[in-house]
Amino acid sequence: MMISMRSTSFGNRALTVAIGFAIAAFGIAQKSGEVVLKQASNHPMRYYLSLPTGWKSGVSYPVVVAIESADRDFKANAEAFVKARGEMPFILIVPEVITNGGPRYREASGYSYSESDWQKVSNDGAWKFDQDGLSAVIDDVHRLYGGEAKYYLTGWEAGTHTVFALAFNHPEKLKAVAPVCPNYQGRYVDYAPAGYRPPIRVFAGSADPAWAPGQPLFEQTKRAEQESKPHGFEFSTAIAKGKGHGPLAEEVLAWFRFLIYSRAPR
Repeated sequence: MMISMRSTSFGNRALTVAIGFAIAAFGIAQKSGEVVLKQASNHPMRYYLSLPTGWKSGVSYPVVVAIESADRDFKANAEAFVKARGEMPFILIVPEVITNGGPRYREASGYSYSESDWQKVSNDGAWKFDQDGLSAVIDDVHRLYGGEAKYYLTGWEAGTHTVFALAFNHPEKLKAVAPVCPNYQGRYVDYAPAGYRPPIRVFAGSADPAWAPGQPLFEQTKRAEQESKPHGFEFSTAIAKGKGHGPLAEEVLAWFRFLIYSRAPR
């Protein structure tokens, strides 16, 4: 099958994005360690993907999905997690979600969606778009790159609107959840029936001025814990010494790695 492409007035960036989408559609993997923008094969959702160092076809790998804050600098978030990953075996995914805070999300420069994609967001609603899109992404990563079907989930600040909804609504899809300096307003939450509950550990920096009793993020996290506890969810907390406001990628990935090896058969 031949793929023809021509230059347009959108310039080199549009051509680069088009090439990336063509690669994703035909399942061609990039080099391990790179951060590449892709599109789910059965959904418009775009996502940044990075394979671990030494990635090999036919091998199964743990998957980490990192939800960006309301800054919506998706690529920078992906690069931060790649740097923190080092030689750890995680496949990293940073999806261009819509539900990570703020009513004027379409104005954010970090998105790569077309007009028809935005029309689907409008038709489906932001939460359905994100739920269906992320499911399609995970299916692709499982099929094309050996990613495990159940994944590790993290996100920071307003990104945790998405994180908490995924964790509370679809715990069966997750291995563990790491909200970082979280926002919580109960958006999109519809608790799953009693059953499996993944471990949830809240991370915050000891030097983060937003993380203190009386501060909104601190109090919203308490609310998330209180409201979810009757549904079987339990929180623990980890404070990163000397760290400020940010995704705390090193600490989060270290915890996920600990969970993998602590559960490994001996």
